[in-house]
Amino acid sequence: MSGVLPRVADRLSSKGELDHPLWDRVLFRKVAAQLGGRIKAIMSGSSDLEPEVIDFFRAALSCDVVQGYGQTETGAAGTIQRLGNYTSGHIGVPNAGSDIRLRSKPDFGHLVTDLPCPWGELIIRSPSVFAGYFEEPEKTQYAMDGEWLATGDIVQINTGYCVSSERLEGAYAQHPMVQALFVDGQQDYDKVVVIVVTRACRVYSLDLLHSQCAWCAA
Repeated sequence: MSGVLPRVADRLSSKGELDHPLWDRVLFRKVAAQLGGRIKAIMSGSSDLEPEVIDFFRAALSCDVVQGYGQTETGAAGTIQRLGNYTSGHIGVPNAGSDIRLRSKPDFGHLVTDLPCPWGELIIRSPSVFAGYFEEPEKTQYAMDGEWLATGDIVQINTGYCVSSERLEGAYAQHPMVQALFVDGQQDYDKVVVIVVTRACRVYSLDLLHSQCAWCAA
């Protein structure tokens, strides 16, 4: 197993393919069969999973395994990985209707101005955020910053420097408009540069390309 899993995990990250023609037949279908053999997706919350654990279950069960972040005060999940995203080590993107941001915690040495990636306390604004603690106005006032819930958890938000250019290129290259493209990012800048050559003799805006390539934001 120690040699199989890295190869399957590499297939997941490089090609985005859950199925393996050899090891599924020899091993993983037998594992999946123990749970009925028809699992499509598994979602994990609470403590974050180690990448090796996620890779194991993705390979062994041949299904999406995603993790998210949330609290009772956020009405369960506040962020979640998107299905088809086979990376690990993060909690995905905000749920629909939710906004997230960071606020600096200088006492802990975490600032939103930190480079290359900002650190800070995660705060969430969403219709699902609770109204307050029952008959505990002081506790509620401490937990809320206006309409934002202060989670108390320190997180890091990826900037363009932390994004894999190969992953972006692979995602955009799947779009039928794209003939060729180049993605580049530098540590001193907070945005990536994308140069796209389209297939047709007309000009497409990057916003249009991105809107028709929603999986790129996963």
